[in-house]
Amino acid sequence: GQVLSPGYPAPYEHNLNCIWTIEAEAGCTIGLHFLVFDTEEVHDVLRIWDGPVESGVLLKELSGPALPKDLHSTFNSVVLQFSTDFFTSKQGFAIQFSVSTAT
Repeated sequence: GQVLSPGYPAPYEHNLNCIWTIEAEAGCTIGLHFLVFDTEEVHDVLRIWDGPVESGVLLKELSGPALPKDLHSTFNSVVLQFSTDFFTSKQGFAIQFSVSTAT
């Protein structure tokens, strides 16, 4: 599957607070592959949680123009939380995700 920032490939809007949850069957993990990543450094942030936000582990906090390396969950769910401020907007992100059996 794929997760795109709102409006992608056009710049995302200001003052966003978006949450995507990717869930797989029990015994599976989720891999994230970044095709595009460009957000306003420090101010527009994508947080990736391994498991639910309330009880999961923060895998990564991403912002800026650098393309992140692939990420893999240890649980069967991943939460992506994207927050933006009121000022600069960039292109955002395009992320491919895949599910595989945990080993």
